[in-house]
Amino acid sequence: MPVPRVHWEDLPDTTRQAIGKHAGPVLEAQTVSEGLNSAVAAILTTEAGRVLAKGLRADHPRRWTQECQAR
Repeated sequence: MPVPRVHWEDLPDTTRQAIGKHAGPVLEAQTVSEGLNSAVAAILTTEAGRVLAKGLRADHPRRWTQECQAR
């Protein structure tokens, strides 16, 4: 079952700030429509270039899928 997408601008400020600490200031965000396992899937344009940010809430039952991808 697909996970409903959460757009970058709908994320809590604290989440966007945490991502910005790792990726740099986000100049633009584009939600990715492909894929089924991530509530957040966005291509972020930063001062350093483009990065893919994806993830699920920490309490989501399929969070382990994101942990596997991170490894």
